[in-house]
Amino acid sequence: MKIIKNILSKKDLATFKSMVLSDDFPWYHNYKSAYEEEFLRKKKEYKNIYEHVQFTHKFIDRSVVTSRWLEQLSSIFDKIYKDFDIKEIIRLKLNYQPQYNSKKTELYNTPHEDAVNFGKEYGTILFYLDTCDGYTYFFNNKKIIKKIKSIANSLVQFEGGLLHSGSHPKKDKRRLVLNINYI
Repeated sequence: MKIIKNILSKKDLATFKSMVLSDDFPWYHNYKSAYEEEFLRKKKEYKNIYEHVQFTHKFIDRSVVTSRWLEQLSSIFDKIYKDFDIKEIIRLKLNYQPQYNSKKTELYNTPHEDAVNFGKEYGTILFYLDTCDGYTYFFNNKKIIKKIKSIANSLVQFEGGLLHSGSHPKKDKRRLVLNINYI
């Protein structure tokens, strides 16, 4: 696992955020961050699991371009993953998790592997567009082994098969995370 800070220039980060938060950028509503069956199964195994609405935008899915916005943002994406040996991007998507107020502490979404159905070994990069009180959790045997705060302009890179989860911010308005799965 690698954590790298200050990936983009301030100008590139501002441009990226401005584009994806503009009125023209399409976001797609998801009731949960995980499939219903997976959530129901894992809810019995993990005590602090919850689900809440999130919005996504897929630029690439199963190695196929799915968004006209890819071309407009490709120079910024290239800068984000320039230091990694990427042969093929399997999935490139942006997650928007709105604030979720709960009295419970240490809540997280359904632990999962991003691309369990891709049938290949792959890597994952999570790039954080803003600083907020949402976190990424990593698990081993149903226990949290690492908790990473969302800090603007930083990324975490890890093996794709590592069980992980996000969490909605409680105090901040949103959590924006670019998710890259690659070979």
